[in-house]
Amino acid sequence: MKRSAGNWEINRGHFEILKRLLSAEATRLREESGCLDPPYNPEKIAELLGVAIEEKVMSGADGFVERNQGRYVAVISPMTHPLRQRFTLAHELGHVVLMNLEQKGTCMPVKRYRRKQPTSAVHQDPVEESLCNHFASELLLPSSDVQARLQKGALRPNTIIELASDFCVSKQAAAVKIFKHRLDVQACALWSLDTLFPMPVWWAGNKVRDRDNLDRLECLVSRRRNLTETWGTYDGRNRPVKVMVSPAGSRYSVVLILTTTRAF
Repeated sequence: MKRSAGNWEINRGHFEILKRLLSAEATRLREESGCLDPPYNPEKIAELLGVAIEEKVMSGADGFVERNQGRYVAVISPMTHPLRQRFTLAHELGHVVLMNLEQKGTCMPVKRYRRKQPTSAVHQDPVEESLCNHFASELLLPSSDVQARLQKGALRPNTIIELASDFCVSKQAAAVKIFKHRLDVQACALWSLDTLFPMPVWWAGNKVRDRDNLDRLECLVSRRRNLTETWGTYDGRNRPVKVMVSPAGSRYSVVLILTTTRAF
């Protein structure tokens, strides 16, 4: 099945090739810009690509990239969290890299937006958006760096917090990368304790749906301390899992990791 991405007709095989190409471009750009250690600076990458950066308060979008007076300009909303601004800039640079690859240096007369809400507008292709998200993730939190970190020591909830802090990305972004690179990880989650009852803020991986399991997790996170338990069943199946819980930098949030007792 083919899908349209910009002016491309793209199938799954082509999509994976483009992802690998973007990963390689992210590595090349970090090295050529002198970004050799985390946190990696997307502003230096923009400078290397010849992309100007402007701030603009806007409605419904985190940022966009356009061609203005012969130069690409990444326009970023200053109203979002600084970590989100970093990711948004990296995402917009992904559009520039794709446009350069597609046109061999010839600009395309379009704006490409990054929005929180989905849109049917022709300037936001879901395939291209996915590719740009992949580029941004690889630019700021490279898979090679994550794999190296995961090989150094035992996985624990603080691994998410340390990755997020060292690479200046969100805890959710760090959790997503961990889930992708550890086969034994079933899920990672951040729970808020700043409510009447503990509530999950986000999940990375396989969201827990079994009511009994959710009740047990609620009891664990409400203790607001480092805990590890092994459960014989998980989500209604005889699947032993280890549940690890740690405070997430404040007494009002907790991060947890669910892993199988062995990697497959």
